[in-house]
Amino acid sequence: MTAAGLTAYNFPVQHQIPQFIRCYKITASDWIDTTLLTPTPCKGFIPQFGFSLSATAPTVCNDITYGAYSMETTATGVLTATDTSFAVDTITPYLVGPRTPPYYIMAGTSAGFEIMMVVADSLPTAAASTWTVVRGCLGTTPLAAYAADEIVGCMLNILVLTDSEIGNTVIYGIPLPDDHRAPIFQLANKR
Repeated sequence: MTAAGLTAYNFPVQHQIPQFIRCYKITASDWIDTTLLTPTPCKGFIPQFGFSLSATAPTVCNDITYGAYSMETTATGVLTATDTSFAVDTITPYLVGPRTPPYYIMAGTSAGFEIMMVVADSLPTAAASTWTVVRGCLGTTPLAAYAADEIVGCMLNILVLTDSEIGNTVIYGIPLPDDHRAPIFQLANKR
């Protein structure tokens, strides 16, 4: 099967330097909130590669995913391109500590995707909350409508390490820019 609707994007580095994140992986599905990194917190991260050093052997982290949430459109009706606040539920993970805005999220429909920046979180330690967002960040365009309920999105600041190894872990990747106006996801042929 081939992918449909392929689109290429430029990736202007915007003076972003690739980073390594080092941590100790405690459980088989441990996670990292990149807004809590020291000395340089970041609003989001694009992981490229990772490995865990267990007691037996180094293991490549094949499964680095993002934390997820569901958009609760039945509570607020159809979300339009100008809405800057919406209810979310089924936020995972959320138990270890409060979510610390600002951070980037990604949502999409069959029409495309957009990146938003969460600037306020009404219940930062709960699995359901209301987020206030800046729409169309990092070169994306706000989508015209989110009509379906429970649209699942990604929290680009939460890296979920789902491989089974426990131990010292190193992840290599690119932090997303602090400036939400940076045109990272700009069409490749757009000049």
